[in-house]
Amino acid sequence: MGYIYEAMDRAKETIAWGFHGVKKQYEKVFEIVDARWSDQLHRHLHAADHILNQGLFYKAQEEGTLLASLWEKYHSCVEKMNSDTSIQDLLVAALPKYKMADGLFGCGQVKRAKDTRPPVKHQTCQSLP
Repeated sequence: MGYIYEAMDRAKETIAWGFHGVKKQYEKVFEIVDARWSDQLHRHLHAADHILNQGLFYKAQEEGTLLASLWEKYHSCVEKMNSDTSIQDLLVAALPKYKMADGLFGCGQVKRAKDTRPPVKHQTCQSLP
């Protein structure tokens, strides 16, 4: 999901190609795509992705651009994704380590990889003993 912007750009390029680059023919399709795309950006799952993507999270944290509304949406997403309150509590308990890049989150390999590896690879690396 962290790479959804690139996927949308490719999709729009393919749509334009399908209309042989004639803007008049595909601009209505782009309006529909853009409207749906804009709606998706403001969903809780997207906010959770932004927080859990280390490259995005730590950069936003350094720049002071991490909004409180993202945290609200993150917690809402966690509640929707897993109704087990003990799991929710474990996730909340782990947040301070994540925020402060403590433990495995502060490991040199993980810090270097946050900008070069997809988030799925981070999860694999962090789950190692």
